[in-house]
Amino acid sequence: MLRNILLIRGYHTTALFLTADKQLLSKLRKSTGFPFVNCRKALEKFNNDIKQAETWLREEAQKEGWAKASKLQGRAMSHGLIGVTVQDRCAVMVEVNCETDFVARNAKFQNFVSLVCDAFLQHGSNSDATKMKVGNREINGLQYNDKTVADLTALEVGNIGENIAVRRGVFLRAVNKELVASYVHATGLQSGQIRRCSVGKYGSLVLCDEDLSETLPTERPVLLEELGRQLCQHVVGMNPQSIGALTDNPSEDSENEVKLIHQEFMLDTNLRVLDVLQQNGAKVLDFVRFECGEVLGEEFENASAVSGAS
Repeated sequence: MLRNILLIRGYHTTALFLTADKQLLSKLRKSTGFPFVNCRKALEKFNNDIKQAETWLREEAQKEGWAKASKLQGRAMSHGLIGVTVQDRCAVMVEVNCETDFVARNAKFQNFVSLVCDAFLQHGSNSDATKMKVGNREINGLQYNDKTVADLTALEVGNIGENIAVRRGVFLRAVNKELVASYVHATGLQSGQIRRCSVGKYGSLVLCDEDLSETLPTERPVLLEELGRQLCQHVVGMNPQSIGALTDNPSEDSENEVKLIHQEFMLDTNLRVLDVLQQNGAKVLDFVRFECGEVLGEEFENASAVSGAS
């Protein structure tokens, strides 16, 4: 009888252990996203210590990611996303490339783009720069928590199994009464917003301000915030190459005009951008446009930062 009691107790103890193990396994899979087999191996290795198991899983995944990244290094990446994050008076825009559109639509990849934006925004906000343009080498060296962007990329390569690269980024800060506006064109993505980061195939940032040289209208037709967004949409759609100046000679063919203020305004082609700015007592100080996969100019080969908020 005693033997039977011990057997029953042993059965219940084992059952309780298996239940606890299953709960930990479910929790570990949910927190890491790693396969069932890997999570079970980690829990067995560390006696169901979930913290040690998670740390080990991420370290192993990063090692595997670096190994995969080395093997996949030469494979072309013709897809990807532009990510834009705006917080307070600062904004960042990054480009992250991958091999297939299938991965670009993957929630894990989109979340990774958001993490890269967070890392760059943290770096820019902690500096005194009003503008930064960084290329692949500089942005991959940025620290985020206890890892570099390059480490996070390797981890993502290990998770997804496809070549991934963080290509470039730009940071803008608004000072005084300036406003930094943003726009991302999602082009068919099911979700264009991941956490506070907007993602798509095209993106733009526009830095604008009141134009004190103009007589300000008593009542602006459009608030500066909305005007900034409209200008961002225009920049994505019309792809200007520079702001332009009043002394410039506009192009005879309006369709070939590349100077922003002399272009027909995309939302009302009866007006030029300059007309819209003058109607609202505003001016454009700077703008940046990203198109995923476009040929890069020299400005992203050499990192640059503009300091000293005025």
